[in-house]
Amino acid sequence: MGMRSAISGLPDEVRQELERRVVASGYSGRYEEHAAWLRGLGFAISHHMVRRYEEHMRREVAERRLRRDAVEASLRHADARARTLAKMCDAAQATARREAAERLALVALELGLDEPARAALRDAVMGR
Repeated sequence: MGMRSAISGLPDEVRQELERRVVASGYSGRYEEHAAWLRGLGFAISHHMVRRYEEHMRREVAERRLRRDAVEASLRHADARARTLAKMCDAAQATARREAAERLALVALELGLDEPARAALRDAVMGR
């Protein structure tokens, strides 16, 4: 386990303000400016420490983006898969209804039902 950063040991409100300043400056490398601000608050922080912390912040942001992108890709894949499965279910249901209607038509013929009765039976099976 690595050494703990001096900046990580700052009071939360000071560290959060430093992070806000770094982000507001667009990670522009204004290490000395940030270090001078911290020294003005009474903290013995060098511009090297600020540089390392800013690099750490950049890595964390990049890692979060990668994780977010992976989650979004996974969700898109799951959504596409769900739509595909829904289409497959719809097709299977249509096939099952069609087959049931064909079987009922044969039974209706065997029973000698007239065309209106067979049509009503077919419509009931097909969900019309």
